[in-house]
Amino acid sequence: MKMRILRIRISGLSVYKSDIEIDFYASQRNSEESKQELIQVNKSIYTNPVIELAGLNGAGKTITLKLIVFILSMLNGNSINRYRSFAQDVKRYMDGESFTTEVWYALENKIWYLKTEIGVGEDLDHPDETRLVILGEERWAYTKTTTGKTAWLDSSDYLIQNKRSDEADTMYLPADVSINGAAVRERTHRIQLVSDIQSTDNNLGMFIKEYPVELIQFLDPNIERLTFEQQKGAHGQARLKFVNRKEIVMNEYREVFDYLSSGTIKGLRIFSYALQILKNGGYLVVDELENHFNLEIVKTLVGFFQDPQINIGRGTLIFSTHYPELMDVLTRNDAVYILKNTGGITAEKASVKLKRNDGIKKSEAFVNDYFEGTAPDYDSYMLLKELIKSL
Repeated sequence: MKMRILRIRISGLSVYKSDIEIDFYASQRNSEESKQELIQVNKSIYTNPVIELAGLNGAGKTITLKLIVFILSMLNGNSINRYRSFAQDVKRYMDGESFTTEVWYALENKIWYLKTEIGVGEDLDHPDETRLVILGEERWAYTKTTTGKTAWLDSSDYLIQNKRSDEADTMYLPADVSINGAAVRERTHRIQLVSDIQSTDNNLGMFIKEYPVELIQFLDPNIERLTFEQQKGAHGQARLKFVNRKEIVMNEYREVFDYLSSGTIKGLRIFSYALQILKNGGYLVVDELENHFNLEIVKTLVGFFQDPQINIGRGTLIFSTHYPELMDVLTRNDAVYILKNTGGITAEKASVKLKRNDGIKKSEAFVNDYFEGTAPDYDSYMLLKELIKSL
């Protein structure tokens, strides 16, 4: 059994107004019908197959997604400096102080709690720079044999299992690698993590040998076939066949961008990633999912993760958006987080204000400022309008 993330908490970063929590578990009432969509962890706990971060521009969606990827990668035993640009972003918001991450997760029929304090230390490879280091860490095991939906959050029911120290078992551990790495030495325990954050505005994605015809024609019905052939050296040959036209042979992969739309190229990349996660399980993280896509393509992708007959690996899609309409694609209010940035970033589940799934639409609540701070600022709008009129 691979790790199933239940909750993430981040404390001590100046970019956030207070501690931020992202729940992966389904906190609302779970009817028998809704359980078909959810991912079952044990008899009492279910997680959402899709989690959405929604907010206006500058609300903090991207940095929050980066931190989620940062933490999931750390749980796998990877260096916390592995994503160099992410680490630089994190250091920018530390203000010279340490910060703490807390993760609750399920593994091998047990629930675990990992608390990690992260600071800044010397970068041995780059003497003029600093790097992130782990200052302290503890891993606890939940002692109860049965768990209610939220009973596992009671800290008194945990016993410490591992602690970062100078003892023989951890003294040779690199300063930027979590003790959790020892718990996931088995490949079957590790999280399969695919992040598309760095590709938000860059369509130079992964090319595979041949894309399924069904996927290509879903994205662009005018394409009959698209294949890539790896050649010796750094470049490969691409072949593109449009319906009722001669095949186009390209000696460089990037020539494909001259013929395909940005939406088609992004679709090939994202859906290829999704196929891995839908089949094998894990987490797919995408920033600004709606970029280059129409609403129906987004609905299709989200629907695949919500369908247990397709999502056989019980994978999870985590994405951000600033389009309110995409909030209504998700059936559950506890799977949508509203991010705001007023003197610091906050993240709140839509279910806090919208107690039931059947009333006001989430998109309407967002636009009409029901969540407070999600409607575009009227005074700023009027100032911009006056500026344009004056020009």
